Amino acid sequence: EMEDVVNTYQRPKLEEHHKHLFIISRAMVRCSDGLLRNDQLSLFVGKNYVISMQDKYEDCFEPLRARIRSGKGNLRSAGSDYLMYSLLDSIVDSYFPLLEGIGEKLDELEDVLFDRPTRESLQQIQNIKRELIVFRRTVFAERDKVNDLLRSENDFVTNQTKIFLKDTYDHTIQVMDLVESYKEITTSLMDIYLSSVSNRMNGIMKVLAVI
Repeated sequence: EMEDVVNTYQRPKLEEHHKHLFIISRAMVRCSDGLLRNDQLSLFVGKNYVISMQDKYEDCFEPLRARIRSGKGNLRSAGSDYLMYSLLDSIVDSYFPLLEGIGEKLDELEDVLFDRPTRESLQQIQNIKRELIVFRRTVFAERDKVNDLLRSENDFVTNQTKIFLKDTYDHTIQVMDLVESYKEITTSLMDIYLSSVSNRMNGIMKVLAVI
């Protein structure tokens, strides 16, 4: 397990042990340079503790810290499995604003392609397509891991917490649907680009033929 913690390129997964659970999730953040960074979150979950290890300190958990400090909600009174659920749910919820940003970028690119397609716009479409591939791979594994937690009969996750985990599972499905929808849009934008370039080339050839 410690080897998996140090090796920060593990897929989301669940490992059940006699005295604890070992869980890996992927936290994705948009860096200041515009690139998408895919960090690892490792969790050790026991009866009365949760140990979390991250590649980098990120603010996606700050709302949880604020709730713990203020005493609001069930975080202080509920068990370690509820804290585990809250961390996993925060990770999945953090995907939505990132995908919203991708959706806005796709809308902008569609306007550009109809107006004046460029090689730069093509590069941006290809970059988004690569990001969506990363999202798809990550969210599929995240969904399977949450499903494993729901099906598990271990003593660390109560039935009450599994009710909340079902919401997290539903969120992973929603993220997957968004990813698939955006993948279809990128394919359409690629077709628009190729069609625009082909039409422009035909226009140039007609002018040259007339000359």
